[in-house]
Amino acid sequence: MVSTPGGERKNEPIDTKYGASFSNLTNQLRILIVESEPDICLLFNSYLELVGAESITADNGDKAISIFQEDKNQGRNYDVVLIDTHLKGRLGLDVAKKIHSDSQNQRIVLLTTYVKEELSQAALDSAAINDRDILVMPFKLAQLHTVLNP
Repeated sequence: MVSTPGGERKNEPIDTKYGASFSNLTNQLRILIVESEPDICLLFNSYLELVGAESITADNGDKAISIFQEDKNQGRNYDVVLIDTHLKGRLGLDVAKKIHSDSQNQRIVLLTTYVKEELSQAALDSAAINDRDILVMPFKLAQLHTVLNP
């Protein structure tokens, strides 16, 4: 429960460490989630919808590129593309590079189990992924929230 300034109480997700409400902090964000593990994809999708974001999912790199290009052609852009490095088929960094080459200003957040130092700096640079946009799994959803709302 969260108390509003007027003393009303509402049911909203709370970050118990920081005491902040997650409700609507990602409101209006449109996010493409590229994750091949169904349970992880469902977790991210459910969380993002809970906090007010619109999320679209793709379970492999080729599907993600297709969805991204089709939506771009129809004028539906993404605020963020979340891409796991471990995808079936095309690698996540390859997907990130392709999306960046098609849309230079697209923000990409990389999800990985690698330590950041193990990721190729050249590959990160070619997809314009900076250090703050890399989340090393496992991480808390609060960290995802922070990255999405800089």
